[in-house]
Amino acid sequence: MQSNGPDIQERLELLKQAGPTPAELSQLLKVSRVTASLWLNGHARPHHLLEERVERLLDVVEEAMAARELPLSIDIPRRERRVHLRRIIGSRLA
Repeated sequence: MQSNGPDIQERLELLKQAGPTPAELSQLLKVSRVTASLWLNGHARPHHLLEERVERLLDVVEEAMAARELPLSIDIPRRERRVHLRRIIGSRLA
């Protein structure tokens, strides 16, 4: 994982640009929506036991953005967004 790169909070800013909502992020990471929202808004950092999982998700999001699969259009309905996110991110996390 990263050690000399950007701080996790800086990388979470990139995640905001990718577009998943706190609810979508919480489903991907198996944390509460409130926890995901606190991370995205800079009010909290991921617990050290979750950092590896969060870092992996951030790596995957960066890959998907580089491949222009993210961000998703805001015109996509919520249910379809979740399906697209699971396909794009879930396939890379597996």
